[in-house]
Amino acid sequence: LFALVALAAARPVMLARSVRIFGGEIPRTLVIVLVNSMSMGLREPSGATRFETAKACALALFDDLKQGDRVAVTASGDRAEMRVAEPTIDRTLARKAVEGTQLSQNRSDFAAALREAGKIAARAPRGIRQIFLFTDNQETGWRTALAQPASVFDTAWKQEQPQLVIVTPDQVEASNAFIQDVRLQTPFVAGGMTVRGTATVANLSPAPLHDLLTVTFGAERVVQRPVEAAPGAAVSIPFEFQA
Repeated sequence: LFALVALAAARPVMLARSVRIFGGEIPRTLVIVLVNSMSMGLREPSGATRFETAKACALALFDDLKQGDRVAVTASGDRAEMRVAEPTIDRTLARKAVEGTQLSQNRSDFAAALREAGKIAARAPRGIRQIFLFTDNQETGWRTALAQPASVFDTAWKQEQPQLVIVTPDQVEASNAFIQDVRLQTPFVAGGMTVRGTATVANLSPAPLHDLLTVTFGAERVVQRPVEAAPGAAVSIPFEFQA
């Protein structure tokens, strides 16, 4: 009895499987946060994108749910997109929300999604509260949260103490490169005109960059140019096409 009292006072955290072993039926509230920024579109050696693998991992969580467990779903690019805003016991609804989340062309910023996930967890009924962040863990995605931690990990978060589980779909090292600037030399565009410009690509990786710059006009791919950039360097790539 004394041992059990000491264990209860310590407020231990148990995995769901451990809870079952101890005969527990503690209800869980899961907040699934799917990062759908552009970098999640990187293809793995298997041929699947990181985002596809992340969604498969998120769907696998449903196999471990018990009756009464609730699920909320959020997408995270540069803002929070509430797919299932309030935790629900409707597994079909939550699964469709995960399956229907699409990759975006936005950057990563986890702060807004984690802030909303914390609020959802705080409103949940008593029990285990878990936030699963499926991400490729881009450093820039943490920038706001690290610069203003109190705006994310606020008083409600500290009081409820939800478990934050970060799930990375792979261990593939991606090139840390981005389009730094685009300048058009053509002042206006009309049908049949030749459009000229320059795109600046920056390589922040410790390794040389060998990539392909693609220019789209509307929904049409009009130009592709090879990119070769030394570590820490930026290169300007000229392009032109007929409008």
